[in-house]
Amino acid sequence: MSELETLLTFVTNFRDFHDEKGFFRAVDLFSKEQLQSKAIVVFSLPFGNKKNWNIDHCRIVWNKSRLDSKELPKEIFSKVVFHESGITTDKPVNINNEDFFVYFLGQEGAQELYLLAQVPENSILSRLSHHFAHFLRTGFDNMERYKEVRRLQSLVHIDDVTGLFNQRKLYKDLDESILRHETDGESFYVLFIDIDHFKKVNDGHGHLVGTRLLVEVAKLMQRTLRETDLIYRYGGDEYVLILPGATDEVARMVGKRMLKAIKEHPFNVTKDSKQPMHLSVSIGLAGYPMDAKSRDDILDIADRMMYQAKESGRGRVCHAGELLES
Repeated sequence: MSELETLLTFVTNFRDFHDEKGFFRAVDLFSKEQLQSKAIVVFSLPFGNKKNWNIDHCRIVWNKSRLDSKELPKEIFSKVVFHESGITTDKPVNINNEDFFVYFLGQEGAQELYLLAQVPENSILSRLSHHFAHFLRTGFDNMERYKEVRRLQSLVHIDDVTGLFNQRKLYKDLDESILRHETDGESFYVLFIDIDHFKKVNDGHGHLVGTRLLVEVAKLMQRTLRETDLIYRYGGDEYVLILPGATDEVARMVGKRMLKAIKEHPFNVTKDSKQPMHLSVSIGLAGYPMDAKSRDDILDIADRMMYQAKESGRGRVCHAGELLES
């Protein structure tokens, strides 16, 4: 197989990568096995005027251990990276019978990423460098486009007021939780939470203050939850939590902790911060498959338990007719 065919075979079989590390590892492995590369590192420089760059601006972002030190050796940096014309591309600089190439990968935020390859003198890479540079740039561009698509897709599942997951994401995650129970036997609990007397806040202080309050309550609940728990804005002043793998005891504990955190927190959302608001919430709790047999079923039961908590005096957790006072 010719050298060009070797590279073409790699490019043809190269799967799409969705993260930088996976992409860099695959390139590094191919470079070592087929291009006799001794070291590949990725470094970044701030986007902007290249004439003002210096070695202090350089940061190794991948594969630091492949170099003798954590910084690019100054000799390599000065001869390979910086020239009067700026960054080199696919033309090597020879230092002590070793060829050094620098390839521009692309821009990520305010940084430009470059790949530095160290190979023996007159290696295959010296003859295929132009093709290799094109492959790297194309591969990195594809990966960045995929990340942008994923970012835009995630916005479909985000509530634009609180920044929490929205109702659409809740339905999706409940379906996945039920499927996980069917395959792994993992149960879960749902907490349906409603702010008590929220209408009075809107009527008395206006919708802007009400919106601020929704955001602050969301932030407080996020800080109160376990790392594995999921939180959603269901609509209006209603929130839903999913507690994966939780027991009945844990679910009750989370509910009581949520009541306490909100009751004791001063909400400074009005112009007169000297008079903070104090709130309470009512919480309905239901477990799957203990209390419900479907997605709609568990939401309906948790919702009804929440209303029962309100009818029983508010500021409570209600589970299957059993009330836990805060």
